[in-house]
Amino acid sequence: GTPNFRIRDGVVQIGFPVTVSALGADVTVIVQAQGVFAKKGDGFAFEPDTLTVGSCPVQRLPYAPTYARNKFLAAQTGAEDMAAVWSKVVSVAVEGNTLTLTMP
Repeated sequence: GTPNFRIRDGVVQIGFPVTVSALGADVTVIVQAQGVFAKKGDGFAFEPDTLTVGSCPVQRLPYAPTYARNKFLAAQTGAEDMAAVWSKVVSVAVEGNTLTLTMP
């Protein structure tokens, strides 16, 4: 589904609907992540501190945060034009409720 972005008190919040197939049924739940942007390789990536699937706080389960982050967040694809622009960003700052991206 379409992601919903919010910034509150210096923390980026991303939520999006995900359909999970389990026990022969498809259930749509909201996946919510809260975190910050961090330098990763030559660019920046969103690093969630908390991840909630439906009402389950995944970060409290052993080994689950890494699996869930890879499964849910990596499955989100952005527009090609956004990916091209994002690779040129040299600085990301979140101050209060404002996201500032710096490009050369």
